[in-house]
Amino acid sequence: MAGGNVLLLLSIQSKEYISICEVSELEHRTAYLRIMKKKQLFRIILKSKIN
Repeated sequence: MAGGNVLLLLSIQSKEYISICEVSELEHRTAYLRIMKKKQLFRIILKSKIN
Protein backbone atom coordinates (compact mmCIF):
# COMPACT_ATOMS: atom_id res chain seq x y z
CA MET A 1 0.00 0.00 0.00
CA ALA A 2 1.35 3.37 -0.97
CA GLY A 3 0.24 6.47 0.88
CA GLY A 4 1.23 9.76 -0.67
CA ASN A 5 2.69 10.88 -3.94
CA VAL A 6 5.20 9.09 -6.11
CA LEU A 7 8.33 11.06 -6.89
CA LEU A 8 10.04 10.33 -10.15
CA LEU A 9 13.47 11.72 -10.80
CA LEU A 10 14.93 11.42 -14.25
CA SER A 11 18.38 12.63 -15.13
CA ILE A 12 20.14 12.55 -18.48
CA GLN A 13 23.90 12.32 -19.01
CA SER A 14 23.75 15.80 -20.52
CA LYS A 15 23.13 17.13 -17.01
CA GLU A 16 21.45 20.03 -18.79
CA TYR A 17 18.07 18.37 -18.74
CA ILE A 18 16.60 17.30 -15.42
CA SER A 19 12.92 16.53 -15.10
CA ILE A 20 10.95 15.84 -11.95
CA CYS A 21 7.48 14.41 -12.24
CA GLU A 22 5.02 13.95 -9.39
CA VAL A 23 2.31 11.37 -9.80
CA SER A 24 -0.71 11.48 -7.54
CA GLU A 25 -2.14 8.23 -6.23
CA LEU A 26 -5.08 8.85 -8.57
CA GLU A 27 -2.83 8.01 -11.48
CA HIS A 28 -0.58 5.60 -9.62
CA ARG A 29 -1.44 2.93 -12.17
CA THR A 30 0.41 4.45 -15.07
CA ALA A 31 2.58 7.52 -15.35
CA TYR A 32 3.68 8.97 -18.64
CA LEU A 33 6.77 11.10 -18.86
CA ARG A 34 7.77 12.55 -22.21
CA ILE A 35 11.05 14.32 -22.72
CA MET A 36 11.88 16.16 -25.92
CA LYS A 37 15.54 16.82 -26.48
CA LYS A 38 16.62 18.32 -29.80
CA LYS A 39 15.87 15.59 -32.34
CA GLN A 40 15.44 12.83 -29.81
CA LEU A 41 12.19 11.83 -28.15
CA PHE A 42 12.29 9.74 -25.00
CA ARG A 43 9.17 8.00 -23.76
CA ILE A 44 9.16 6.49 -20.32
CA ILE A 45 6.23 4.49 -19.03
CA LEU A 46 6.07 3.65 -15.37
CA LYS A 47 3.69 1.01 -14.15
CA SER A 48 2.96 0.66 -10.48
CA LYS A 49 2.61 -2.86 -9.21
CA ILE A 50 0.13 -1.71 -6.59
CA ASN A 51 -2.95 -3.90 -6.75
